[in-house]
This record gives sequence, structure tokens and C-alpha cells, in this order.
Amino acid sequence: MAEKRDNKSTAALLRRQFSNETMRRYLRSLPLFHVNRWLPDKLRESLKRLDRKRK
Repeated sequence: MAEKRDNKSTAALLRRQFSNETMRRYLRSLPLFHVNRWLPDKLRESLKRLDRKRK
């Protein structure tokens, strides 16, 4: 059975794992995350209609 952890022990565990050099090297190798701002025209129009109705 998994043991329960409080916030402090969970934070300490995460800090320890993310400070590990192997993990840091792996994280540096990942591509940067970014959000594409492109939306299909149909969805963009629907969002515009919703905004107009809210106002």
C-alpha cells in the first residue's frame, strides 16, 4: 500500500528528484513547450459569437 505524504514531504521528494543530474540532463534534452495560436476558422467564429453574446 502506498504511504500517504504531506505537502512538505512531497515537495522535498520532488525537489530531490528534479535536482538529480540525470533528470536535469533529461529535462534539458526535451523540446521547449509552446502553444500554437492557430485555430480552425469555424472554431474561431464560434468563439467570437460567444464573446459577443456575453457582452
